[in-house]
Amino acid sequence: MWNNSGSTIWARQTTESEIFCQKPAEWFKIWFYIINKVNWKDIKQFKRGEQFFTFKEIAYCTKTTQNQVEKFTKWARGASMITTRKTTRGIIIFVVNYNKFQDSIKIKSVTESDTRSELEAEQKRDRSATIIETYKQDKHKEDIYQKNLTFFNDPLVREEIIQELIQKNGNERIIRSEINRFCDTWTEANQKNGKQRWEMEKTFEIKKRLQRWFYNYYKWNK
Repeated sequence: MWNNSGSTIWARQTTESEIFCQKPAEWFKIWFYIINKVNWKDIKQFKRGEQFFTFKEIAYCTKTTQNQVEKFTKWARGASMITTRKTTRGIIIFVVNYNKFQDSIKIKSVTESDTRSELEAEQKRDRSATIIETYKQDKHKEDIYQKNLTFFNDPLVREEIIQELIQKNGNERIIRSEINRFCDTWTEANQKNGKQRWEMEKTFEIKKRLQRWFYNYYKWNK
């Protein structure tokens, strides 16, 4: 699970680097995204500077393509910027010099000056409240997207849901058949942009969609 706490540090020399000056603009977006998503401290699953990704998720969040993500990853490995480990569901990326750059500057909290006007302080609180609210909304959307992505791509997750439905006195044959139909329907790829059908919906929550799906099935198949 990602932890969005804290901040990341970028050196001024970044604007003179090869990826900034000589590589496609999309590559820097991908690099910026990875730097901001890897763990800023060690956790049980991953160490500092490391995180689990999928090419599809990176492409979606950076508005790039999976092919561009794959090309960047291959180049970044060759440039010793990252190391990678493949998993059954995606890839674990480790940023090689994460500690070096993130520890180069110590961020210190600064108390508000006594000379700062009350108006400035109020404006600062308003800006902070707006940033926090925006973060909460984006985090909620990101969590829903990850749950949807896991459901459609991980057979084990779907099997858990199937078993839950069966335990509620459901017909196993019908449940398995309708889950397959549900997945086939919503993972159909759009010919123009390559996105799956569920990704093009304004809102899409697996639990609510499945409830509606089975409600309609039993309504028309009494």
